[in-house]
Amino acid sequence: MEQKNANLSERELMMDMLNSQKQLMSLYSLDLSEAACPKLRNTLGSLFSDVSNDQYKLWDLMNRKGYYPVDQAEKQKLDQAKQKAQQMKPTVN
Repeated sequence: MEQKNANLSERELMMDMLNSQKQLMSLYSLDLSEAACPKLRNTLGSLFSDVSNDQYKLWDLMNRKGYYPVDQAEKQKLDQAKQKAQQMKPTVN
């Protein structure tokens, strides 16, 4: 079977890697929330932390290269998000 070369750009490869990291974080998060065994929870927590750190490093590199630019949020939107989070906090405890 002949293997075709996709010739993906660096940006495309990095975006694929970033999406994979996000999927892993989502899966580890779900598994961690449902695990009853303390040893398994520790393992999943460590894996989640590792993937989270790797994902941030990759995102940061992409951001510095201009592959994943981020717009600055307006102060009003930040204040609204903070207020919403503060309102939710009492319901979590």
